[in-house]
Amino acid sequence: MGPLSVTNLIIREYNLFLAFLIGIGFGFVLEQTVSHQAESWQCILWLYTVVLKVFFTAAITAMLGLLFFSLFGWIDLNLVYIIPLMLLRA
Repeated sequence: MGPLSVTNLIIREYNLFLAFLIGIGFGFVLEQTVSHQAESWQCILWLYTVVLKVFFTAAITAMLGLLFFSLFGWIDLNLVYIIPLMLLRA
């Protein structure tokens, strides 16, 4: 959310409000896809696969959104901080 307010695409005061709305929307979609009646191990395993599918779909959507925002010039990817991947930690 940070680079949108830094590039003056949205007003800085609306930055947290927009993040809040996106979080509420994501939580609503997640709650609609998850079953609350875990009566057996099969249902629990199904629940985990549904949650994983939703999270992977959200990650891919975010990556494609950042790519298209960058291509249209709406966001500068140099301002987005990406945590470096450390597979081998000493």
